[in-house]
Amino acid sequence: MLVGGVWHQCDDGIIRPVIQAEILAHDNSWLKAPFLLDTGADRTVLSADVVAALRLPPIKMAYNAKKTEHAGPKKGRGAFYGRKVDAKNASNRRRREDDKRGVVNHGKSQA
Repeated sequence: MLVGGVWHQCDDGIIRPVIQAEILAHDNSWLKAPFLLDTGADRTVLSADVVAALRLPPIKMAYNAKKTEHAGPKKGRGAFYGRKVDAKNASNRRRREDDKRGVVNHGKSQA
């Protein structure tokens, strides 16, 4: 596949492959913006300048929704981080309660 792009020197001094594309703005106009070509990427990130130019309305989070961090390979910080923490806390709470009562292995005695 041949993609008509250019080599662009980014702010950090590294030269990267970039194409010019258009993004639909909030007012239904088309905004031209540079896009980094990354065949291994699984998401698109827009610069702060492009986001400001799009004039998108803010997105409100759902009631009681927990903001999660999607930091890639760091363990324990994915999309289900909040649920994992809640489950771990519940498990630890049950273990502490069982320890107070002298229960071993959640009601099963060791033989």
